Amino acid sequence: MNRPVTLQEILQAKITSLEEMAGQLKGLSELKGSIADDAQNSLDPEQFRQKAMEHKRDAFAALAAKYILEEVVLAARTKAEQIALMRHYVLEFGQEMRRKAKLSNSLADDDPQKWEVDEDGFQASFVVSTLNGILSDVAPEPPHYTLPSPSRNRGTARLSEPIRTRL
Repeated sequence: MNRPVTLQEILQAKITSLEEMAGQLKGLSELKGSIADDAQNSLDPEQFRQKAMEHKRDAFAALAAKYILEEVVLAARTKAEQIALMRHYVLEFGQEMRRKAKLSNSLADDDPQKWEVDEDGFQASFVVSTLNGILSDVAPEPPHYTLPSPSRNRGTARLSEPIRTRL
């Protein structure tokens, strides 16, 4: 019989996975950058540079999520504290993601600040996605209930079927 997997083991596995992903993305970024710089290349070098930048961005996002898990969440003493910290960071990075999206939408496409704002927003989005993935496995939230519009027959409101919501 298999023993249950602990939250510590899940977090350690995710940290290892994020480290490996960051390393692979860094390698891809360097490879595509060198292909773009190769004078003998008949392919569009700008396309390779763009992909190299995307891989580098993804690697930084993976490292940011790894840092939150390794330095903050694993430092908590109990499973409840770890879950509370992950939920806190989902909210914090979610707010940062929304602020960056709003700022990005207000900037012109040719504004040099737009790229950096978009990168920061992507990084926050990656952290939220990573933490939500772990939370959905180890601490699913109970369904949220909403009140329907008043019934035509009785004029009273009653709880509807559960509606799952996610951040």
